[in-house]
Amino acid sequence: MFKKINNRLQSILSGIWLNPIWITEYKLKTSLRSIIELAKISKNKKWLDVGCGLRPYEDYFPIGSYVGVDIEQSGRSIGMKAPDYFYDGQVLPFADSSFDGVISTQVLEHVPNSRSMLIEMNRVIKLGGDNFTSVSMAGT
Repeated sequence: MFKKINNRLQSILSGIWLNPIWITEYKLKTSLRSIIELAKISKNKKWLDVGCGLRPYEDYFPIGSYVGVDIEQSGRSIGMKAPDYFYDGQVLPFADSSFDGVISTQVLEHVPNSRSMLIEMNRVIKLGGDNFTSVSMAGT
């Protein structure tokens, strides 16, 4: 009985605590939360999450508005995405200067032309807005 419980606990813990992806995700999330808190987001701010997936950072914006955008066809199944809008992966479906800030995590390493994606993200940010991007090192 003890051996069965021990094996089960090790299985659970190795899946959570010893998983190198979990470790990098934890660091990314805590860093992003700190940066967003420093940005002092207010009620009237509108933020865009490019490559939002299942919207893991939406709760980091308790005030203001959060909009998620993602592409339909990618390495992830459609069930692993919950955007407000789908887009073609090249041109964001928003007017110039539509957002006060943009976040994008673990996206640029999947984009064929990351420079043009950064230009596109900056196009939709208002003058003086914030752009928080990060690149995953997992798998490199």
